[in-house]
Order: sequence, then structure tokens, then C-alpha cells
Amino acid sequence: MELRDRITSFLQLSNILVDPFTLLEEPIRYEVFSADRLERHARELAARQHVAVPSRKRCRILSRLHENERVLLASYHAMSASVGAGRPLTPAAEWLFDNFEVVARYLRHLRDHPPSGCYRTLPILSEGAFKAFPRIYQLMWTYVAHTDSRYEPETLSRFIDAYRNVRQLDSGELQATPISLLIVLIENLRRSAVRIVRAQLLRADADRLADHLQNAGPEKLRGIVDSPPQVAFMVRLIQRLRAQGGDQADAVEWLRQHLATHGTSPYELVQMEHGLQSLAHTTMLNIIASISLISALNPWLCPPVAQRNIREGKTGKIRQEEQPALLRFHAINHGYPAAHLLSNGRYAVTITADGSGSSRWRQFAVTRGHGNASGERCGSYIFLRDRRSGAPWSATPCPAGTDAGYQDSIFTEEGVRIAQKGHAISTVLEVVLSPVDDVELRRICLSNHGSTMRDIEITSYSELALVPLNAADSPNAPIRAEYRPEIRGLVAGRRPRSAGDSPVWAAHVVAGQGIAAGDIEYETDRTRFPGRRQGIRHLASVMEGSPLSNEDGLVLEPVFCLRVRVRVAPGADVTITFSTMAGASRNEVVMLAGKYADPAAFEHTSAIARTYARVMLDHLGMESGEAALARHLANRLVYASKRPVSGDPGFGDLQGDTLLRHGISEDNPIILMRIGEPGHQDMLRQLLRAHAYWRMKLLDVDLVILNETVTFQARALQNSLERAVAAHLALGSTLPQGGGRILVLQADLLSAAEINQLQHAAGVVLNAFDGSLADQITRIRRRELCISSRYASSGTASLPRESVGIIRKKTVKHAADILMAHHSP
Repeated sequence: MELRDRITSFLQLSNILVDPFTLLEEPIRYEVFSADRLERHARELAARQHVAVPSRKRCRILSRLHENERVLLASYHAMSASVGAGRPLTPAAEWLFDNFEVVARYLRHLRDHPPSGCYRTLPILSEGAFKAFPRIYQLMWTYVAHTDSRYEPETLSRFIDAYRNVRQLDSGELQATPISLLIVLIENLRRSAVRIVRAQLLRADADRLADHLQNAGPEKLRGIVDSPPQVAFMVRLIQRLRAQGGDQADAVEWLRQHLATHGTSPYELVQMEHGLQSLAHTTMLNIIASISLISALNPWLCPPVAQRNIREGKTGKIRQEEQPALLRFHAINHGYPAAHLLSNGRYAVTITADGSGSSRWRQFAVTRGHGNASGERCGSYIFLRDRRSGAPWSATPCPAGTDAGYQDSIFTEEGVRIAQKGHAISTVLEVVLSPVDDVELRRICLSNHGSTMRDIEITSYSELALVPLNAADSPNAPIRAEYRPEIRGLVAGRRPRSAGDSPVWAAHVVAGQGIAAGDIEYETDRTRFPGRRQGIRHLASVMEGSPLSNEDGLVLEPVFCLRVRVRVAPGADVTITFSTMAGASRNEVVMLAGKYADPAAFEHTSAIARTYARVMLDHLGMESGEAALARHLANRLVYASKRPVSGDPGFGDLQGDTLLRHGISEDNPIILMRIGEPGHQDMLRQLLRAHAYWRMKLLDVDLVILNETVTFQARALQNSLERAVAAHLALGSTLPQGGGRILVLQADLLSAAEINQLQHAAGVVLNAFDGSLADQITRIRRRELCISSRYASSGTASLPRESVGIIRKKTVKHAADILMAHHSP
């Protein structure tokens, strides 16, 4: 029996028709609000609600609750069918499947002890979408929708109290608050589960179609895939056809053209699917955790077994998520900066362990940055200054970190964390990128370890570019910047330089509890900073605390600079978030700015980013340890110092365009892989996955594979390598455009001088016969640290290129441990 038939039979056995899984209801998820904004919303809601006399009729909520139990049980059986068939589950489905027993206990208890009596006496609403529903039910619905199902007792109390300041709630409604919240969460769980099963059915249909297409051409797709594309179905079908390799190249091309007629592309569908899975998983995490927390705080809602567990301190058996591989740096070396890449496929951030870096959106540079280890550092920095002592420093080691010596930088797939301590204040800077919106968020947390109140100025600073990447160093053109008090931030846009140019806009906002628009200072013009010619760490307005101009308008050297003042009590923490976003229109970035000017945005975005990172790696077929290896290679490629080619001794009369004949232009960083035997293709497959990973990070890299076999097997190996590359390139339609080239060259068709030049031009040279990829990257890092210490003592910043050799063979599974051990004490 096929998987789809097994799922359908489970639904029928559970007395559930397939219709509930076809008619999709939207999850209870609106814009996420902070506690302050929830209070305002509660007061607005109270002012416009109209209440009627309670009705003694049968409560529709209870009948819906019984139906929800049946649908959730049917969904669990459907997921069991997928697991039994060996099919992977999405992160949200996996979380619900593993923790379903936690939910099932409360479903059984509510079925056996329905809250029918109290609901028939509660005030109901007389109009609107919730007409005839209890008022407290709509209140809990609103709370769940604007917190993405995340229950926090203090936040809920503030929400209820704000409502009661405008309109009273009776005692019955207050008593029904926990059970109403639990019922709304179960409703949201049902809606999420229905979407999970619906996606399972679509993927099963895609698998069946892909099996039928194995021995047929794309003509079988016509008439089957004529309707508007279903995201889960199309993404799964593309993945299956891609896995079948070059035999289905025509079918993949037909699908690409078919999607183009609907105004989309395989890559856009993949991005949409990844975003939907990330949102669904975050909601699922919040629902399960909230149900357990509500029950723990209200034991009378629990079945007897759960009550006994709570008394004994056993609050549940919710499975914990696996910890991803991370890279940790306790000191900043003087050679190649340790850099990290964050990207959602449209917006990308490069950030180093010392806090420098740059941002880009699509083909535009958002902020200015320098990709050379010896150049002046640029980045999006956060400065701090004690208003009493006048002591200034930055939240990151660069450009003006503390002198305390404590620095700790952590890179994970979803973000960066940089911590340091000085002036009796510890700071933790966290950087994440939204998978859903083109927004980067930087949250700084200040902790006061002293015994006195601290008055701290916090100033953000980044130099704007808003130009095409290939024109980042061209003369400045005016940018119009303005301050918008309603979003507590700045908006800037650059006019297109020619008729064919696309517009680009950016915004920069600050969020924090208790920050008012009148408390913010701002600056948009770099020329107004005294000391700017001596570098960023000498900006007098930032380092000496002189007021910012609070002027906007047309500027030639634009900056995004916002300043707020906070008071940090002894032993207390204060958190501030700065967000930067980009878009194609002013209205687009203003809308995003309003959304991310809320302090709650960071936590919600971080949760989504964690799931997105996992979904993206699954799509590429990578594990977190292998991704860590790709990040190390990218670090060396991004910050490899450029050497001239044609003028170097040893190359004779070779010109700079010698390699251009072979398709190598040196516009992108180059990674060279030398291979000599068919049995060494494991590393090739790893590097092909790494190349796809770099494309997702918007890093353009040219991968050159040099076939060094000189025997009669050279042609056979060449054909094998070219087939492997062709099969990999089928993935290209599901990745961002560009991404660099993949070339397969035969060494016996190149001169010795050309091979030497190629090795010299490459940022990294790997030998397939010199051990695993993990071995060689570990050796690169060891040599870099040794050389960087030697060069730092001699005052030289840049490092020489070196090829790497074998140490001893390890597996990719241990790669993260190797790299972490190398940087940890």
C-alpha cells in the first residue's frame, strides 16, 4: 500500500474525512507584540468590544474541542505512517510526533472533564467575528495570536490587567482564563497538525509522480501539473527529479518554465517552503511548551497522573532539541579575521569575531565593508559610553573594545554571539538574520556587575552604501535620509543611477522597553563627525559623547546612527535591539521597520532562524559539522589577501588573462581541488555541497577541480568528474542566482606555468589524496594561528598562501569537535 493510501486509511479509521486536511485554516498567528504593545492592544480591544447576556445554549467551543481531539489523533497516526514508511518528517511534525503523549494526556482529561458549566455562564460578544463566543475566549485568542502561542505568566497578567483598566472582567472569566488559553492552544495545534498532514499528502503525491517519471519524459508532466503550484508538492517533486540526476534534466527545465508562467521559480518555492517550515516549527515549540507550563501552574487542569508528576517535580518529558555545531573564539588573532556568513538567500551579513563586517541585499551593498585582512575595518558597530566617568568602548573588540582581555565569540548556523567584559559592565551582542524578512537584528544586553547605578549611552553606527556590489568603490551619489519618529528609526534611499537600475531602500530602528521617540538622537551624515578622517575609533561624537545633530536630508556620506540612554541598576540587565532592513521601496522598508521596532521581534526571529538553519542544511544534504567545515573554507576565501598574478616572479611572460582561456577570471575567490584517482571523489561531493552552501550564503566562489591523472585513465576520470558536476548543477534552480562557477580541468592540457599560476590564484588548495577535508582544514587553521602569531610580532597583517597536507584521517562527524577543541581552552 502506498504512503498516501496508508495516511488516508488512518484518517478514515479515525472517523475523519480527508476534507479537514484539504480545507486549510490559517494558524492563529498574527504580528508578534512585546508586553508593552500587548497592553496597548488590550486597552484598544476593551474599548471596542460589546458584551451580551450569557447564553445557555450548547457551547460551540466544546464541540470543536472534541473534534480537535479526533483530528489530532488522526494526524498522529498519519505521521506514524510516514515514520513507518521511512520518510523524514518536517521539524514541526517531528516535534509534535515525539511529544504527542504530553498533548494526549490533556486531550483525554478535557474530554472526560469538559468545562461545560462555566462556559454557559460567561459573558459573550454581541458582534464581530467572535459573535456569541465567550469574551474571555477572544481575549485568549488575541493573546495567542500576538505571542505566536508563547505563554509567559507575567506577560499574560499585564495583558489582562490592561484590559481590566478599561473594562471589567467578572470572576468567572478570570477563573476560566487558564482553561480558555489551553483550549485556544489546542485549536492552534489542530490547525498546525492539519497543515502538516496536508503537506504529507502532497509530498506523497510528488513521490508517486516522480516514480512514474523515471522512465518517461517531461510530457507526462503536462496535464498533471497544470494548476497553480502547491508549494510542498512542487518542492518535493523538484527534489526527487534532482536526485535522479541528468536523466530528468528536461523535466526539471519544463517545471522551471511552468513555474515562470505563474510568476515564480523553483528557488522562490524552496525559500517559501523553508520559511513556512521554520514558522510552523517555532509555533509548534511554543504550543507544546505553553501547554506544559499552563498545566504546571494550574494543577487542577491536569489529569491525576500529571498532578502526581508535578508534585514529584516531574514536569513532563518534552524532548530537547539537539545542539548545533558551533565555533568558538576566545581571542582575536592578527591574521585572517575569523568570519561568519549569515543569509536567508536574499539578505546576507558577513561578521567577524571582532565585530567587523558588512551587509548586502540581493545585488546591492547595504553597508560598506572591507574584505582584506590588512584594510581598515568597517562594520555595523555599537558604541557605549559611561556618562559619569566619560569612559567609551564598543560592544565588540573592534573598533574600540574593552581592555579587560575577556572576549568570547561564538558562531552558529543561525547567528553570532560576541561577549566581553570591562568597566564593571559585561556586554553580550547577538546577531541574527530573519529567514522571513530581509532584516538583520543586533541585540545587546548590558549587565551591571558593580554596586552603583550606571548611566550608559548606546550608539549604533554603520556606513551606508546602497549601491550595486560591482560599484561599491565608485564615487558617492547623494542619498536622501530621514528620521521617522513613529518607527523610532531612520529611512534612506538612493535614486537609480541609470534607467536600468533598480531602486534600493534601507531602514534602521531601535527597540527596547521604555524607549520613547523623544529619547533618541540620530545622525545621517558622516561628515558631521569630528575625527572621522582618523578612522571609526576616533569619532569624537561617539567616543566623547557630544550630541548628535538630529538632522537629516540629502547626504553624500550617509550613515545610520542612533543613540539611546539607559540606566542599569546594580545586578540588573538592560536589553536594546538595533535592526537594519532593506527593500525595493520606501513603503516596504517602513512597514518592516514598524514590525521590528518591537522588542519582542528578536526572540521570535531567533527561534525561526534556528529552524531555518536546520531546514536549509537538510535541503543541501549537509550535517552541522560539515557546514562548519564549509564556514572555515569560506572564512579563508573571503579574507584571502589579493596577490598580483602577472607581475609575480616565476611566471615569466604570463599575462593576467592567461587563465581566462580556461574560464577562470579571478573575479571570485577560487578554491582548487587536486584529484588523481576515482576513489578520491568523496571530497569532491563534500566540496560540491559546500559550493551550494556558499550560494545559499550569497558567497560567489569558483570551484576548480584539477584532474591530475596522467595515465590512460585520465579521460575516464574526467568523464566521471563531469557527470558528478552536472548532476550537482541540477540543484542550481533551487539556489540563488549566481554563486560562481564549477570547472573541471585536465592537468595534462595545461602548462606547468599555468598550473602554478592557478595554485597561486586560489585562496585554498586541497589535495584529495592528502586526507579528509576535516584533516586539511584543521591543518590550515593550525598553520594560520602559528603564522599569525609570527606575523603579528613582526607587524605584518597578511598571511601567505599555503597548500595543506595530511595529518591523520578523521571523519566529518568529528569535524566540529576538532575545530572547537582547536579554539577552546
